[in-house]
Amino acid sequence: MPAASASVLLAEDDPASAKLLEIILLNAGMEVVRVEDGEAALATLARRSFDVLVTDWMMPKMDGIELCRRVRAEVPEHPALIMLTALASPEARSHALGSGADDFLGKPAAPKAVVEAVRGAIARRLQPTPTSTHAPAPTVVRHVPFVSLGIAGSTGGPAVLGLLLPRLSLGDNVCAFVVQHGPAWMLEDLVKRLSDQCSVPVSLGRTGLVPSGNQIIVAPGDHHMVLDRTPLGIRLLSTAPENYVRPAADPLFRSLAACSGRFTLAVVLTGLGRDGGLGTVAIRDAGGSVLIQARSTCVAPHMPQTVVDLSLPHEEIPVDGLAPRISARVESLSRQLGKTPKHASAV
Repeated sequence: MPAASASVLLAEDDPASAKLLEIILLNAGMEVVRVEDGEAALATLARRSFDVLVTDWMMPKMDGIELCRRVRAEVPEHPALIMLTALASPEARSHALGSGADDFLGKPAAPKAVVEAVRGAIARRLQPTPTSTHAPAPTVVRHVPFVSLGIAGSTGGPAVLGLLLPRLSLGDNVCAFVVQHGPAWMLEDLVKRLSDQCSVPVSLGRTGLVPSGNQIIVAPGDHHMVLDRTPLGIRLLSTAPENYVRPAADPLFRSLAACSGRFTLAVVLTGLGRDGGLGTVAIRDAGGSVLIQARSTCVAPHMPQTVVDLSLPHEEIPVDGLAPRISARVESLSRQLGKTPKHASAV
């Protein structure tokens, strides 16, 4: 999308900060409309649409957190949401992203960072559905010694993961691999919180880590995470972003398809963009299964919608029903795995 056609609604009550941000965005060729508080932003969104809303946190009448929540709930074709604020603690960042913001920038933010955040949000929001409905079939492999559960999430994902993962029953033959879009600090904080909430070990992936059953491995920031079969272990990649993000779910899902074949379950949660779509194709082509979070329960339904748009066989489950359904599915796969000869093919 050409930068000149991008429209940005800027909600900022400080005149100096608002003017500086306006100049930065105008110089990048974007259309900018300024308002002074959340109420004015919500009223403006009722009259016309924008590609991106950049909002301060602390504002009169309605703050940025409440604005993000109400935009998600009340604006049908809502813009991508970027929180830009001086409240830059890890707790504040997690709170902002948990309230529906797609990205978070601390003040003062470099002009380049502001422009890249806006352009990245637009690119993900407008990413077309992948045109291929059939990924190259993975090489026929012997199964790894566990069922692979792959989970992908983006906007709104941390809150769903906090509800889902502590309620999962994995068992000794099931390993969960999670890709949540976000920067390193956010993913480190996510793992700390999940470690306190879950009864099984939760860790950030690292090259050489050997997965086993009854554990959760989360992709770290700024690296794709894949599973290798020989030798068995996690490998982190610094290759180019996929679907405008790194970590991305597609590389992980492709690797799980190649390693675990039909003993793979992919779960696509709420999120902006199209990540996970082609990865679920690879998993289905390898004989695995796909679940998606019910779009009506998503903060951003784009990622589950991609699975639907690709016409892939899948189950659509409301957020409250995900944990019991996933637990039942992986338990069934685990029983099948136990009956499969050690050197049998997974596909």
